[in-house]
Amino acid sequence: MIQQTFIRFSLMALFCVMSLSLQGCNDLKQKWQSHKAQSVQDSTAIECPKDSCNQDFAVLPADADISNPEDPTSIFLAKVRKQYPDAVALYAGVHNSKRGNLTLDMPYIDKPVVLYLGSYRAVKWNINPLADTDDPKKKTKVVAVVYGAYDNGTEIQGVAKNQTFDTNGRLEDYDIQTDCSCAGGNFHCSGTDVFQAMGRLQHWYGIQVINFATDYSNDHLSFTNMDTPINFAQQATKKYNEQKEQRQQCIARTHPNYENTYPQAEKQPSQKASQNTMTFYGSNSSYQIHTGLNGSHIEATQDFENHLYKFPITNSTWGDYLNPKQKVPDVGYMAYYINADDVKKVVQKNQVSAIEQKFDYDDFLGIPSEKFNAYWVGVLKVPKSEFYNVQFNKSWSGGRVSIDRHVITEKGSHNETQKVFLPKGNHIIEVEYSNGLHGTNVQVIVKPLSQIKQPQDPTDFLADIKRQYPNVVALSAGAHEPNQQAIVLDIPKSVAPLVLYLGSYETVKWQINNPNNSKIVGVVYGSYEKGSEVQGIAQDKVVNIGRKYGSYKNNLKDHCLSKKNKISSFYDDYGIKVIEYVGKYSTDYFAFQPFLGSKCR
Repeated sequence: MIQQTFIRFSLMALFCVMSLSLQGCNDLKQKWQSHKAQSVQDSTAIECPKDSCNQDFAVLPADADISNPEDPTSIFLAKVRKQYPDAVALYAGVHNSKRGNLTLDMPYIDKPVVLYLGSYRAVKWNINPLADTDDPKKKTKVVAVVYGAYDNGTEIQGVAKNQTFDTNGRLEDYDIQTDCSCAGGNFHCSGTDVFQAMGRLQHWYGIQVINFATDYSNDHLSFTNMDTPINFAQQATKKYNEQKEQRQQCIARTHPNYENTYPQAEKQPSQKASQNTMTFYGSNSSYQIHTGLNGSHIEATQDFENHLYKFPITNSTWGDYLNPKQKVPDVGYMAYYINADDVKKVVQKNQVSAIEQKFDYDDFLGIPSEKFNAYWVGVLKVPKSEFYNVQFNKSWSGGRVSIDRHVITEKGSHNETQKVFLPKGNHIIEVEYSNGLHGTNVQVIVKPLSQIKQPQDPTDFLADIKRQYPNVVALSAGAHEPNQQAIVLDIPKSVAPLVLYLGSYETVKWQINNPNNSKIVGVVYGSYEKGSEVQGIAQDKVVNIGRKYGSYKNNLKDHCLSKKNKISSFYDDYGIKVIEYVGKYSTDYFAFQPFLGSKCR
């Protein structure tokens, strides 16, 4: 238990080191700061004057106690610091080595050296301390190596084993570039800023980092420009302040892509929600909506939390500019696709059946994904007053959903779900979306709460099926995500009754195609993201387990050896043998294949 706690804390510490923001590490940081304060009360960090450096990137004084009983890496390095108080550090990182082995040429340094080595794949590091000279007297003295990798199996050669420490997790990155964007008021950075990462390493462990070397894949790595050691504390502070300013500018524009995207002067007063009603026009009908601005039409019994008219109202949407005549299709939605570089120009406008879009880079209309904006408008026809679930899957981008000009959801930069009570009648839904990443994956699902399968344990459900159908067998399908929100699943001909196990990470609309009329007696499905559903089968035969399970990988390792993902665990848990399986990272169609997991037993 103690060892597991140590590992968890170490990995958490490394995650914090890799973060591009100091937020998200607060709990861990507070524990460590509390411990550190006991031994460094009045000490001043070196190499980083307070007027020019953020102290979170500074190297602590030599007499500061960095050891923390909850962080085994700090215990190891505290001993190194005590024995070698003048030690300095270097960092080397790769994704993988070309041939499994990687030689790291050490520059000559007249001080003891601590190496931080990080990789994604397992690497056999060969430390070469005589790269700069053949003179043994100028051999660089490597006194410790701290290493980590995502995959198991990394080895260190050229340094005594008792001088090495495995963090049991990935240590830093090979990619030193960061790409930051502001989308929908949400500031997001991808990649690792090497200066901030090294600044945090030297602050956490009290050993000054003076240089680094990185590459994606290589079998030889060396350090350059060793004549001028890098002041990571100052460089990290500069990078951190730049990102902090960008973040503040982004947040200051609470809705940069909504109210302020289009000039207010170009919007007609009649198009604003400054009145109690608005009218939208379809081909065959007109739709008058109540904004609920003055509340006069809300019955007292409807004045409760989560009622539509309780949500905040917006005075404008992108539709005021893009759709000045307030036209809507009678069926489906009108979509407007826009490049953020020129928001006044609609790249394409067309009627669609769903509010969704998915593509990478510039594969859709030539619009770069990180500059993709979209606006959808349509009619929600509510046959009876009831609670609805509004799910906005936006994958780390910005956006908001409005119904009758009431803002249902707009916070955060990831997927959101909101419950709202909709009165009977017609309502206008508007969705504004602004992406900031290399991949676009957006979807809005509005569905009566009464039609959503609530998570439940399938044990009793499957036990009843097994008692009723002793010869029942199972088919399993797994995907990380669908190509475009739905996956068609072809069911093979079967004499025996069938149970389907369906698993995914993203939201999937599973569409069952059963041309052979095989007897499907039950479906168990789950996903990490909410909103998945199964179509083409009676819903009383369907159970949602409310979580991700299974794997999309079709190999023996995942089916037999991985305790987390193995498909064969379904047989162990529920006693219904899996006979066929199909899996893929992303797809829109599946046909089953023989299950490899049968070879596990």
